[in-house]
Amino acid sequence: MHSTWYTFGALLALAQLSSAVRVHIENTQPPANKYVTHCTLIVDGDLYGCVDGSSEPFDKGCGGNSGVATHTICDSAAVVIDWDTLKVTFDNNAGDHSECTLDTDQPGGECDMP
Repeated sequence: MHSTWYTFGALLALAQLSSAVRVHIENTQPPANKYVTHCTLIVDGDLYGCVDGSSEPFDKGCGGNSGVATHTICDSAAVVIDWDTLKVTFDNNAGDHSECTLDTDQPGGECDMP
């Protein structure tokens, strides 16, 4: 009987993990100026209809930003990154909200949004 509950619990935990969407930051360069580097937030998956999207670039390269900045993503949503705490907040026009904390502000920094 106990093994049935353990199996059910494991499946439930797996279902919750698989519903998370990974976001990460990467350095990007504008096509017209390869000497300028910005940091961009990238969505890997479907986050409330924002599918595999990327944000407008943040001012500096990953690791060089500070303060709080808001940028659009997927035309109808906004991402806010608090570069001091690494908290990422996602909100869209439909009222959907999600947040997570990046593991680093360096290129490749990531977190999972529920």
